[in-house]
Amino acid sequence: MRSVLYISLICFALPCLAQSLPAKHAAKALAGQGVLEQALKQASAQQLRVVQGKILLSGKNPALSGGFVALERHELEHNVFAALPVPRLENMKLGIVAPTAKQKEIIFTKYADLAEKTRAFKAEIDGLLYYQSRPSERRELSVQEKQYWLEKISALSRELNILSLSVEETDPVFMRIKKYLRYALSVVAPEMEGAFLDLFPTDSRTDRVLKVEEFYLHDPTANRFELWRNFFKKENPTQLVPKGLKIAVLNDRQSFLWAIEESYQEKLLFKGHYVKTYAHAANLLDDMRVGRETFDVILSDLHVPGGGGYHVVQTLRARGYKGVIIAASAYPELTYMAQALYKRGFDGMFAIPEIFELNPHWYDRLNQGLRNYFYYRHTNGWMR
Repeated sequence: MRSVLYISLICFALPCLAQSLPAKHAAKALAGQGVLEQALKQASAQQLRVVQGKILLSGKNPALSGGFVALERHELEHNVFAALPVPRLENMKLGIVAPTAKQKEIIFTKYADLAEKTRAFKAEIDGLLYYQSRPSERRELSVQEKQYWLEKISALSRELNILSLSVEETDPVFMRIKKYLRYALSVVAPEMEGAFLDLFPTDSRTDRVLKVEEFYLHDPTANRFELWRNFFKKENPTQLVPKGLKIAVLNDRQSFLWAIEESYQEKLLFKGHYVKTYAHAANLLDDMRVGRETFDVILSDLHVPGGGGYHVVQTLRARGYKGVIIAASAYPELTYMAQALYKRGFDGMFAIPEIFELNPHWYDRLNQGLRNYFYYRHTNGWMR
């Protein structure tokens, strides 16, 4: 009787066990192969085709498929399914030289805040990114939806742009945020991919059109009519420089600062103006912030402790500074360099070699460059 009871129990349990096995195997498969594998298996084989490693809708040209986003394993796994790294102060890669403890604290606060905002944005949009990558689920986004997501991507992108001035682009958190925003953009608005996230913050100007020779403060090349006109108007670069300018020179090379101070004292450099030198960007910014000093013109090296020229120009333009900021660097005169600096808010650049101050009459280049800037500003009607 007992054996009959055991047999009955076994017969009763087998169907239940059989029903539970597929679920257990499915769970193991899901864990072992990843969610993406399951998504691929659910799509009909007739709907998919592989072209150069990308899975596309069968029979459709990707260029004509309404912005179809290719379903790529690594894109989903590294963007949608992967969490953003947690920002840590000790792991943050700063892009400024010898920052103060206060600067580190301020930068990290912005750094962590951007990571948190991106994490919240990711939680909101990940579902859309996943389903838009599935051929069977993909749909055309409305104009209103695109606008909604683009505004969010744009806002985060602007914060990333500003952060790039003080954090290295090789920083792990920075790289992941940048990559994720680009991926989200490629899904939401593929037509804008590659032309949206510009890591050079734009200092928008309507009063000036960039000309490379003017940006590098070359001597004016006026035609005969302009020369005669300027002669009768008594307009020449020397007369157009305002009197009594206050000029700051920021450079971490002490020999250069000594040469500036010595030549200024001997009235060979910037005669008739006030000149003060700085070796650290934080000191210059602090003096201007609290009103200890006001400057009409700032000559700044691009790489200086406390932030350098990039940090200085971004900080001062954000404060509403309308004065002249001219870069002084050993970089050669390149068109893209002029465009990048101009976008960031610089007004010009002295491309001067290392140990420039050892050249005979080196100060003439700076004097003439300053005159050229004010000549161009007057002639072209520049006004910030």
